[in-house]
Amino acid sequence: NPPIPTRTVLDSARGAVCPTCGFPANGFLRSDLPITHPYFGYIVRCPDCLNLDKLTETLQRKSQLSGWLLQAQFSTFSRLSGNIAALDACREVVRDGRKGWITLVGGYGCGKTHLLAATINAALKARVPAVYFTLADLLGRLRTTSISEIPGELDTLLQNISRVEVLAIDELDVGKAKLTEFALEKLYQITDDRYRNFESRLTLFACQDKPAIYPSNDPAAALNYVHSRMLDGRNRVIEITSGDYRKAMV
Repeated sequence: NPPIPTRTVLDSARGAVCPTCGFPANGFLRSDLPITHPYFGYIVRCPDCLNLDKLTETLQRKSQLSGWLLQAQFSTFSRLSGNIAALDACREVVRDGRKGWITLVGGYGCGKTHLLAATINAALKARVPAVYFTLADLLGRLRTTSISEIPGELDTLLQNISRVEVLAIDELDVGKAKLTEFALEKLYQITDDRYRNFESRLTLFACQDKPAIYPSNDPAAALNYVHSRMLDGRNRVIEITSGDYRKAMV
Protein backbone atom coordinates (compact mmCIF):
# COMPACT_ATOMS: atom_id res chain seq x y z
CA ASN A 1 0.00 0.00 0.00
CA PRO A 2 1.24 3.52 -0.72
CA PRO A 3 2.11 5.83 2.18
CA ILE A 4 -0.73 7.76 3.77
CA PRO A 5 -0.42 11.57 3.63
CA THR A 6 -0.70 13.53 6.86
CA ARG A 7 -0.75 17.24 7.63
CA THR A 8 2.87 17.24 8.82
CA VAL A 9 4.78 20.07 7.16
CA LEU A 10 8.37 19.17 6.31
CA ASP A 11 9.52 22.72 5.69
CA SER A 12 8.27 26.28 5.92
CA ALA A 13 7.18 28.60 3.13
CA ARG A 14 6.05 32.17 2.77
CA GLY A 15 3.21 33.75 0.85
CA ALA A 16 0.01 32.07 -0.29
CA VAL A 17 0.33 28.41 0.61
CA CYS A 18 -1.64 25.18 0.49
CA PRO A 19 -3.58 24.74 3.76
CA THR A 20 -2.77 21.01 3.81
CA CYS A 21 1.00 20.92 3.38
CA GLY A 22 2.02 24.54 3.90
CA PHE A 23 3.83 24.90 0.57
CA PRO A 24 3.00 27.26 -2.32
CA ALA A 25 2.48 24.19 -4.54
CA ASN A 26 3.64 20.59 -4.90
CA GLY A 27 4.64 20.25 -1.27
CA PHE A 28 5.65 16.99 0.38
CA LEU A 29 3.98 15.14 3.25
CA ARG A 30 5.38 12.46 5.56
CA SER A 31 3.61 9.12 5.77
CA ASP A 32 1.88 8.48 9.10
CA LEU A 33 2.94 4.86 9.61
CA PRO A 34 4.52 2.83 12.44
CA ILE A 35 8.29 2.50 12.47
CA THR A 36 8.02 -1.19 11.60
CA HIS A 37 6.05 -0.47 8.42
CA PRO A 38 8.06 -0.91 5.16
CA TYR A 39 6.90 2.56 4.01
CA PHE A 40 7.85 4.31 7.27
CA GLY A 41 9.66 7.58 6.54
CA TYR A 42 8.47 7.82 2.94
CA ILE A 43 7.32 11.20 1.68
CA VAL A 44 4.59 11.82 -0.89
CA ARG A 45 3.34 14.72 -2.95
CA CYS A 46 0.55 16.67 -1.31
CA PRO A 47 -2.76 15.48 -2.82
CA ASP A 48 -4.31 18.94 -2.57
CA CYS A 49 -1.45 20.53 -4.50
CA LEU A 50 -1.87 17.95 -7.23
CA ASN A 51 -5.58 18.70 -7.39
CA LEU A 52 -6.43 20.58 -10.60
CA ASP A 53 -8.46 23.19 -8.76
CA LYS A 54 -5.50 23.87 -6.49
CA LEU A 55 -3.24 24.15 -9.54
CA THR A 56 -5.63 26.65 -11.10
CA GLU A 57 -5.70 28.76 -7.94
CA THR A 58 -1.91 28.69 -7.70
CA LEU A 59 -1.43 29.81 -11.29
CA GLN A 60 -4.17 32.44 -11.17
CA ARG A 61 -2.29 34.19 -8.36
CA LYS A 62 0.58 34.61 -10.83
CA SER A 63 -1.55 35.20 -13.92
CA GLN A 64 -2.00 38.58 -15.58
CA LEU A 65 -5.71 37.95 -16.15
CA SER A 66 -7.14 40.95 -14.31
CA GLY A 67 -9.27 44.05 -14.79
CA TRP A 68 -11.49 43.99 -17.87
CA LEU A 69 -9.88 40.72 -18.99
CA LEU A 70 -11.75 38.95 -16.21
CA GLN A 71 -15.03 40.02 -17.84
CA ALA A 72 -14.09 39.12 -21.42
CA GLN A 73 -16.56 36.68 -22.99
CA PHE A 74 -17.31 35.35 -26.44
CA SER A 75 -20.78 36.86 -26.18
CA THR A 76 -19.32 40.34 -25.80
CA PHE A 77 -17.01 39.96 -28.81
CA SER A 78 -18.52 41.49 -31.93
CA ARG A 79 -18.34 39.33 -35.05
CA LEU A 80 -16.74 41.20 -37.92
CA SER A 81 -15.98 39.94 -41.40
CA GLY A 82 -12.29 39.44 -40.62
CA ASN A 83 -12.50 37.86 -37.16
CA ILE A 84 -15.20 35.17 -37.49
CA ALA A 85 -12.71 32.32 -37.99
CA ALA A 86 -10.74 33.30 -34.89
CA LEU A 87 -13.87 33.72 -32.76
CA ASP A 88 -15.34 30.39 -33.84
CA ALA A 89 -12.05 28.53 -33.34
CA CYS A 90 -11.58 29.79 -29.78
CA ARG A 91 -15.19 29.12 -28.86
CA GLU A 92 -15.11 25.61 -30.34
CA VAL A 93 -11.95 24.41 -28.56
CA VAL A 94 -13.50 25.19 -25.18
CA ARG A 95 -16.92 23.83 -26.08
CA ASP A 96 -15.55 20.59 -27.55
CA GLY A 97 -12.58 20.19 -25.22
CA ARG A 98 -10.10 20.18 -28.09
CA LYS A 99 -6.34 20.19 -27.57
CA GLY A 100 -3.42 21.38 -29.68
CA TRP A 101 -2.13 24.82 -30.64
CA ILE A 102 -3.90 27.88 -32.02
CA THR A 103 -2.09 31.07 -33.04
CA LEU A 104 -4.01 34.28 -33.63
CA VAL A 105 -2.24 36.77 -35.89
CA GLY A 106 -3.22 40.40 -36.36
CA GLY A 107 -2.28 44.02 -35.82
CA TYR A 108 -2.80 46.26 -32.83
CA GLY A 109 -6.34 46.37 -31.49
CA CYS A 110 -7.83 43.60 -33.66
CA GLY A 111 -9.26 41.68 -30.68
CA LYS A 112 -6.61 39.00 -30.10
CA THR A 113 -6.37 39.68 -26.38
CA HIS A 114 -10.16 39.69 -25.95
CA LEU A 115 -10.38 36.25 -27.58
CA LEU A 116 -7.56 34.77 -25.51
CA ALA A 117 -9.08 36.11 -22.29
CA ALA A 118 -12.55 34.91 -23.28
CA THR A 119 -11.13 31.43 -23.94
CA ILE A 120 -9.45 31.32 -20.54
CA ASN A 121 -12.59 32.59 -18.78
CA ALA A 122 -14.77 30.02 -20.55
CA ALA A 123 -12.35 27.23 -19.62
CA LEU A 124 -12.31 28.29 -15.98
CA LYS A 125 -16.10 28.45 -15.93
CA ALA A 126 -16.10 24.83 -17.14
CA ARG A 127 -13.68 24.00 -14.28
CA VAL A 128 -10.79 23.44 -16.68
CA PRO A 129 -7.45 24.74 -15.31
CA ALA A 130 -6.38 27.65 -17.52
CA VAL A 131 -4.05 30.63 -17.28
CA TYR A 132 -3.19 33.74 -19.35
CA PHE A 133 0.06 35.68 -19.62
CA THR A 134 1.54 38.24 -21.94
CA LEU A 135 5.03 37.15 -22.98
CA ALA A 136 6.60 40.07 -21.09
CA ASP A 137 4.67 39.30 -17.91
CA LEU A 138 5.40 35.58 -18.08
CA LEU A 139 9.13 36.16 -18.44
CA GLY A 140 9.02 38.78 -15.70
CA ARG A 141 7.33 36.35 -13.32
CA LEU A 142 9.91 33.69 -14.14
CA ARG A 143 12.80 36.09 -13.51
CA THR A 144 11.29 37.18 -10.19
CA THR A 145 10.70 33.60 -9.14
CA SER A 146 14.25 32.63 -10.10
CA ILE A 147 15.63 34.83 -7.31
CA SER A 148 13.13 33.60 -4.74
CA GLU A 149 14.49 32.22 -1.50
CA ILE A 150 11.92 29.42 -1.57
CA PRO A 151 13.72 26.25 -2.74
CA GLY A 152 12.37 24.84 -5.99
CA GLU A 153 9.83 27.61 -6.58
CA LEU A 154 11.00 28.29 -10.15
CA ASP A 155 10.88 24.60 -11.08
CA THR A 156 7.41 24.34 -9.59
CA LEU A 157 6.14 27.35 -11.56
CA LEU A 158 7.60 25.98 -14.79
CA GLN A 159 6.06 22.56 -14.18
CA ASN A 160 2.66 24.06 -13.39
CA ILE A 161 2.64 26.25 -16.49
CA SER A 162 3.72 23.31 -18.62
CA ARG A 163 1.01 20.96 -17.36
CA VAL A 164 -1.94 23.34 -17.05
CA GLU A 165 -4.69 22.23 -19.46
CA VAL A 166 -5.12 25.59 -21.21
CA LEU A 167 -2.33 28.15 -21.55
CA ALA A 168 -2.59 31.45 -23.43
CA ILE A 169 0.53 33.51 -24.21
CA ASP A 170 -0.26 36.93 -25.63
CA GLU A 171 2.07 39.33 -27.48
CA LEU A 172 4.52 36.63 -28.56
CA ASP A 173 6.61 39.09 -30.54
CA VAL A 174 10.26 40.12 -30.47
CA GLY A 175 10.35 43.55 -28.88
CA LYS A 176 7.48 42.81 -26.51
CA ALA A 177 9.80 41.37 -23.88
CA LYS A 178 13.44 41.38 -22.88
CA LEU A 179 14.62 38.13 -24.48
CA THR A 180 17.68 37.41 -22.38
CA GLU A 181 19.42 34.03 -22.50
CA PHE A 182 17.52 33.07 -19.33
CA ALA A 183 14.19 34.18 -20.81
CA LEU A 184 14.74 32.25 -24.05
CA GLU A 185 15.77 29.14 -22.17
CA LYS A 186 12.64 29.15 -19.97
CA LEU A 187 10.34 30.00 -22.86
CA TYR A 188 11.84 27.10 -24.78
CA GLN A 189 11.26 24.74 -21.84
CA ILE A 190 7.59 25.70 -21.64
CA THR A 191 6.82 25.64 -25.36
CA ASP A 192 8.81 22.47 -26.03
CA ASP A 193 7.09 20.58 -23.20
CA ARG A 194 3.67 21.64 -24.43
CA TYR A 195 4.66 20.75 -27.99
CA ARG A 196 5.66 17.26 -26.90
CA ASN A 197 2.29 16.97 -25.14
CA PHE A 198 0.43 18.53 -28.07
CA GLU A 199 -2.49 16.08 -27.97
CA SER A 200 -3.26 16.50 -24.26
CA ARG A 201 -3.09 20.28 -23.71
CA LEU A 202 -4.47 23.39 -25.37
CA THR A 203 -2.01 26.21 -26.05
CA LEU A 204 -2.99 29.55 -27.56
CA PHE A 205 -0.66 32.25 -28.83
CA ALA A 206 -1.29 35.75 -30.16
CA CYS A 207 1.21 37.77 -32.19
CA GLN A 208 1.35 40.48 -34.84
CA ASP A 209 3.25 38.56 -37.53
CA LYS A 210 2.74 35.09 -38.92
CA PRO A 211 5.18 32.46 -37.65
CA ALA A 212 8.22 32.22 -39.93
CA ILE A 213 11.85 31.13 -39.83
CA TYR A 214 14.03 34.24 -39.90
CA PRO A 215 17.69 34.58 -40.92
CA SER A 216 20.11 34.24 -38.03
CA ASN A 217 21.05 37.94 -38.23
CA ASP A 218 17.41 39.03 -37.83
CA PRO A 219 16.35 39.84 -34.22
CA ALA A 220 13.17 37.84 -34.82
CA ALA A 221 15.33 34.71 -35.18
CA ALA A 222 15.33 34.53 -31.39
CA LEU A 223 11.89 32.92 -31.63
CA ASN A 224 12.72 30.54 -34.50
CA TYR A 225 12.57 27.52 -32.18
CA VAL A 226 8.97 28.40 -31.28
CA HIS A 227 8.03 29.27 -34.85
CA SER A 228 9.45 25.99 -36.18
CA ARG A 229 7.02 24.11 -33.93
CA MET A 230 4.18 26.36 -35.04
CA LEU A 231 4.93 25.53 -38.66
CA ASP A 232 4.67 21.75 -38.41
CA GLY A 233 1.13 21.78 -39.86
CA ARG A 234 -0.77 20.94 -36.69
CA ASN A 235 -0.80 24.46 -35.27
CA ARG A 236 -3.84 26.41 -36.50
CA VAL A 237 -2.65 29.86 -37.58
CA ILE A 238 -5.66 32.17 -37.92
CA GLU A 239 -5.21 35.69 -39.25
CA ILE A 240 -7.56 38.43 -38.07
CA THR A 241 -8.02 40.89 -40.91
CA SER A 242 -10.84 43.04 -39.53
CA GLY A 243 -8.50 45.89 -38.60
CA ASP A 244 -8.61 47.88 -35.38
CA TYR A 245 -11.36 46.27 -33.32
CA ARG A 246 -11.37 49.13 -30.81
CA LYS A 247 -12.15 51.74 -33.46
CA ALA A 248 -14.86 49.55 -34.96
CA MET A 249 -16.58 49.42 -31.56
CA VAL A 250 -16.70 53.22 -31.17
